[in-house]
Amino acid sequence: MDPSEQQEKPDKEKVGIRKFITLRATLLLVGVLLLTGLGGTYQYSTSPQFCRSCHIMEPYYKAWKTSSHNFVPCVDCHYPPGLRDTMWVKFQAMSQVAKFVTRTYSSKPFAEIEDASCLRSNCHATNLLDYTVLYKGFIKFNHKEHLNKRRAGKELRCTSCHSQIVVGSHMTVTETTCFLCHFNKGVRDARHLQPLAGCDKCHSPPDKYIKIGDKTFHHKDFVSNKSVTCQSCHINTIQGNGEALKERCFDCHNKPEHLERFKDTSWLHDQHVSGKNIECTRCHKPIEHKIEKVNMVAPNQVNCQGCHQAEHDIQQLIYLGTGGIGVPDTPSPMLLAHVNCIACHTKPTMASGDTTLFQATEKACLNCHPDNYKGMMADWKKTIHKAIEEFRPRVESAREALKKNGENPNRYRAQELFKDVLHNFKMLNEGNPVHNIYYAARLLQEASARVDKIGEILSFSPPAVGPNSLISGSFCSSLCHSRVGVKIPEMVSWKDIRIPHRRHAETMKIGCANCHDFESHKKVSVKISREKCLDCHHNVLKKVPKMPCIGCHSNQTAVRKGQSLGEEKPTKGSMAALPCKACHMKIAGGHKEADLRDSCKMCHKPIYLNILDSWKKQVAKGRGAAEAKLNKLDSQLKQISLMTSLNPAERISLHRRVSAKLAEARKSLETVALDQSGGIHNVPYAMGLIERAGKSLRDVKNTLSLRAPSEELASPEDRTK
Repeated sequence: MDPSEQQEKPDKEKVGIRKFITLRATLLLVGVLLLTGLGGTYQYSTSPQFCRSCHIMEPYYKAWKTSSHNFVPCVDCHYPPGLRDTMWVKFQAMSQVAKFVTRTYSSKPFAEIEDASCLRSNCHATNLLDYTVLYKGFIKFNHKEHLNKRRAGKELRCTSCHSQIVVGSHMTVTETTCFLCHFNKGVRDARHLQPLAGCDKCHSPPDKYIKIGDKTFHHKDFVSNKSVTCQSCHINTIQGNGEALKERCFDCHNKPEHLERFKDTSWLHDQHVSGKNIECTRCHKPIEHKIEKVNMVAPNQVNCQGCHQAEHDIQQLIYLGTGGIGVPDTPSPMLLAHVNCIACHTKPTMASGDTTLFQATEKACLNCHPDNYKGMMADWKKTIHKAIEEFRPRVESAREALKKNGENPNRYRAQELFKDVLHNFKMLNEGNPVHNIYYAARLLQEASARVDKIGEILSFSPPAVGPNSLISGSFCSSLCHSRVGVKIPEMVSWKDIRIPHRRHAETMKIGCANCHDFESHKKVSVKISREKCLDCHHNVLKKVPKMPCIGCHSNQTAVRKGQSLGEEKPTKGSMAALPCKACHMKIAGGHKEADLRDSCKMCHKPIYLNILDSWKKQVAKGRGAAEAKLNKLDSQLKQISLMTSLNPAERISLHRRVSAKLAEARKSLETVALDQSGGIHNVPYAMGLIERAGKSLRDVKNTLSLRAPSEELASPEDRTK
């Protein structure tokens, strides 16, 4: 063999070995890189960020991120502990990657979470099952009773109550699940409400004072001490029936053998809840449980089917205080306190056929009210019945007048008014006014006023009504207040007048409705005008000429004496010694200036009227100028708190002194205004009060100019200029 050939052969072997080694190294490197990539891919596929990479998961990711579980990776919960690192889980994770890449994922993600994922070590320990927890601070819940036992023949899972059905809340308590079980399996109708395990098994009555309407009360006084049921006051606390519609099955199933077992609820729950962790609301309509705010204009909110098989609309309208003509809505005090029909209608009685009605009883009243309410309901019924019967002849008289005035051109207007009377009277006859005596009184008052109007139109006089407490409005005192110890106040203030209230109500027997409107219990407004008061008082003066004017006109009397502000030395006017009637001769007709000027001519020459006018102008000019200064200084008072040239203590002291001086000036000017004579009752005194106000205002101006730069006291308008 040629030596050169022998040398070439070893070189070829060395080259082949090097190529083989290079190939193996390359393959090894590729394998390492491939395994590293697969490992990274797997690791990424089990992270929350991977879940978020699919756009349909964004809401779930955000809910998880803001939840109390935001430090727990998704796979820690979505796979049971024993399967967390198995090849099956890895295969599922990789399959998710493949679905994401190929865009074959579902648009409706569904996850099953086993109880073991929740109850494993380092998460929710199993000792959680051994004690009661508080949900929302007052709802008592025991996990053991719900997870370790079949409840109502059905097994529950953690996710039966903790779920994702509320958008934006991740694994939170779903209250509708509680309601579906507790209210569907308990006793529930208009009269009886007994949830599964009872109300107090989940929550106790509130241990605090609560204000409803104009009353403050504590639940223990009724629920604990008198065993008043929850549904006696809380109307319609349960909304919905939790029905599972068969049509919903078709969202997931199309096998007839499965659909045929629709009524086998135990099997359905085992398959869906126990087997697949399906949320209850996927099949059931939700049930809501909450205290609804009473709607004053929705009759169906008060369910009378607890007592009657058919709803009685008129009784409901009376209770709600609505539906009458010419009468504002006036809800019953019982409605404002959220009292349900069944709280009062407790005595079962048989009606026609096999119908059972429930009558209201006095015992039901005394369940909530003290013993001094005993006999009150009977008195109410008697008084209301008497009022309706007394009013009936007025209705019949209007009916007869309409028949007799068939050709009267005004008959149409009277006919329309009579329809309104019949409407309100029907509500009183059929609605049982005991449900809302305040509204009943207003219905009767309005009906009576319209009968009087018909009398004016058709020129006839309806029969008079005796001392009817509903029309007069005195029912508050006679039927209730006198029983429970509420006394009529001796004196009350209205505008600038002190009124002997008890004398009007008890001695003179003036009905409350003459002066007041009854909006609701304890909400009484004054409807009478000063002119109406004068109509009565000035007419009385014809019969009682010596009645003193000071009873209503104390301000004017004090001005005439020149001692409105308690001055030690009074400034008496020239006519202080004269009686009021010397000038107010036509007092029964009111206080018209023309009548007063005629009175002046009886003692003075006509030229005196010019002097009178000049006095009024002088007082008006002085008062107007002082009030303008007062308003300007009042605005500067508000700027004191913003003064930077004074320290806080100086600002407070200055504010107090200025406020006191401004109050003095305001009091003097108000005295002149309340006299309502333009100063004529006592011109020297009126001008003296105006001068006193001016002095106080000058003191304020000087004080402010000394203590603060003018720019700090400028109003926003002045600064703009």
